[in-house]
Amino acid sequence: MAVTPITFCGTTYNVPQQGDASAWGTSLTAYLLALGAPAYYQSATASPAQSGIIRLAKTDTLVWRNNAGSGDVALSKGTSDQLQWNGVDFTGNPQAIYTTAAGQSFTSGSTAILNYGTSELDTHNAVAVGASWRFTVPTGKGGLYAVSAAAMWNAAITTGAITLQLFKNGSLWRTLFKVVTGTNTPQTMMTGSTNINLAAADYVDVRVTQSSGSPVVLSSTAAENAISIHRIIT
Repeated sequence: MAVTPITFCGTTYNVPQQGDASAWGTSLTAYLLALGAPAYYQSATASPAQSGIIRLAKTDTLVWRNNAGSGDVALSKGTSDQLQWNGVDFTGNPQAIYTTAAGQSFTSGSTAILNYGTSELDTHNAVAVGASWRFTVPTGKGGLYAVSAAAMWNAAITTGAITLQLFKNGSLWRTLFKVVTGTNTPQTMMTGSTNINLAAADYVDVRVTQSSGSPVVLSSTAAENAISIHRIIT
């Protein structure tokens, strides 16, 4: 019997060639049944996935027509295996959590960057620690970010004012905390949070200003001095 082997969903069927007069009904029936109820759908692109009901290659996309009928929207995979919607990552987002127990001192009448020097999490190595501490948005990871910061003085401050501020690219973006002190001011924890829209290569840092008239020092407890930054999926 003259046949043509055809592989479908991992199974090879011997389909008779046109004009073959031999008994071929069983083989053809099995092939036609397989076409009607495939075990999985496999891309014709080289090196498709080896499991799953839909098996795509790394460059394949799932594409829908947009609601206006004016273009397409696509679900795809990036080079770091992150999922992307229309080319924008919605997995593999940067996250950073840092603390400090160093008891950093701040001079009265000046504004200084708070050095959260100990890493608990930094998925993209986006933070540079030290006197110029900063979180820099990685390439391709621009978008909306949530920032939450806290800092605790090691004693009560009864004169002047204290602030905790978020700076973007070296300029004040938001005041996260501010208190004007007085005789009965207790030991103070400064804390605040905000959302901020950042582009790739933008950077943020947290700064402290105090006007007590003398240097003030943060507590030496990491649990009281921390920052977290993460990209929000929108």
